[in-house]
Amino acid sequence: MDIKLPYTLKNGIMIHISQISLEQRGKKCECVCPLCGKELIARLGEKNTHHFAHTTDCLPEAAVQTMIHLLAKEIL
Repeated sequence: MDIKLPYTLKNGIMIHISQISLEQRGKKCECVCPLCGKELIARLGEKNTHHFAHTTDCLPEAAVQTMIHLLAKEIL
């Protein structure tokens, strides 16, 4: 199963992929992984679900778990 990362951090704030404009796609989004802190790219293509992707190695399952943890902290 291919895990997609729909949320990430931008300037220390959790954002959803829908908050990224077409002009900000790719590395222009200036987003980082909530787990490893490394650069992400915004994938806003026409075929696949919009998501953030790593430019380096990172465990996608762990990044999603960290994302969920941070989102839960925002709710609480």
